[in-house]
Amino acid sequence: MFHPRRAERLETRTKRYTVHTMTSDGEPATNGENFVSSAEGQSGAVSAPDSVSSDYRVLAVDDEPTILRLIEFVLDRQGYTVHTATDGDDALVVAAQFRPHLIILDIMMPRKDGFAVTEAIRAHPDLAHTPIIVLSAKAQDTDLAQGEAVGVDAYLTKPFEPDALIAAVEKYLPALSPPK
Repeated sequence: MFHPRRAERLETRTKRYTVHTMTSDGEPATNGENFVSSAEGQSGAVSAPDSVSSDYRVLAVDDEPTILRLIEFVLDRQGYTVHTATDGDDALVVAAQFRPHLIILDIMMPRKDGFAVTEAIRAHPDLAHTPIIVLSAKAQDTDLAQGEAVGVDAYLTKPFEPDALIAAVEKYLPALSPPK
């Protein structure tokens, strides 16, 4: 039987990052290189790690393509296998097929919101204990309470700092120690 988990709010300084598919001099990125910049003006080219690999599967769900791509980029750089969905109904289909070790979920999405997806995941016998991290612009106390009520494990707010997302993921999936 599923036991509800206490949701926690992970607070961090707000930074905005953008992933560009070109280098800083405007040329198209090659060999997995991406150009990342923050609102504070920090920037740099980043390429995929050489030998990092993990069997951890993460499902990222967001209807905003830019956010989804940023989540995928950040987690891929950490060695996680990331699958994506752009709405609540697709999230449930992908989760049932993909069997993720962790789900990152937006709340405001078409077809089925993140709270309804969380309830469905918690009711699914094979997925009920999958950690769920909400990543949403909805940050009122009532939103956090509703997240806790449906079984969300952690709640991050947008805009988010990539390091905060990594820390939240690593809390539930120890770094590069994939399940057997």
